[in-house]
This record gives sequence, C-alpha cells and structure tokens, in this order.
Amino acid sequence: MLCAGDLYEHESFTDDMMQFVRSTFADLAMPVFVAPGNHDWYGRTSMYQRADWPANVPCSRQPA
Repeated sequence: MLCAGDLYEHESFTDDMMQFVRSTFADLAMPVFVAPGNHDWYGRTSMYQRADWPANVPCSRQPA
C-alpha cells in the first residue's frame, strides 16, 4: 500500500492517533510505504520519527 502524503496534519496529531495509525498498518498483510506531504512533513518532531513502526512499514529515521 502507498500513502502518498498528508496522512495526518502535523499541527493536530496526538499520541492516540499515532498509535491508531501504527496498529492499523501492523494489521495489514502487505508492505506499507509512506511518502510525507506538506501537512505531514518528515522532521525531528514528526509522527514518522516518533512512531515505533511495525516491520511491514519500512521507514528510515534521520540521525538524532
């Protein structure tokens, strides 16, 4: 599955939302690829950095 940007709104995401997205992706029996968009940019405080992604979501992390 490909999520091509704007999966969430950075200014309003919560830890509960992050857990929901993570668990939903973990339940899928397929790889999930996510490309950040302009509302869910990839940065140090983004959900992409903070979530503990399941094995089916290949997600590179920026150095600290």
